[in-house]
Amino acid sequence: MTKRNAIYIGLLLFIAAGVIIDWVVWQGPPAQFTWNDVMQLFGIIILVRLWQNADAAEIGHVQNLASRLLTILFMPVGTAVYFFRSRGWRSAAAGFVLFWLGIVCVVIATDQLFLALA
Repeated sequence: MTKRNAIYIGLLLFIAAGVIIDWVVWQGPPAQFTWNDVMQLFGIIILVRLWQNADAAEIGHVQNLASRLLTILFMPVGTAVYFFRSRGWRSAAAGFVLFWLGIVCVVIATDQLFLALA
């Protein structure tokens, strides 16, 4: 398993853990902004940046400042910039969609699992 794949799996597990914490502590999404949300915010930013660094090292791409800053400030745009600057447009579009689809699927699957258990 490559470092890039290990970081992505860690990202998915980290996001799933945040959903699990919400269900265990608040029996669903909390009504207000919590410390779990803050930790998820910073953790996801850090893990996505680590993933981009590992991916860039693996494919031999030098990242530009725009993708780094945009990933921190507005992550979906930053990852799109990263993908489209590091790959051809078809593989960039597919990679971008699959990257975010994996995250959305983990959130939905974890939420639905705890909804069924409740």
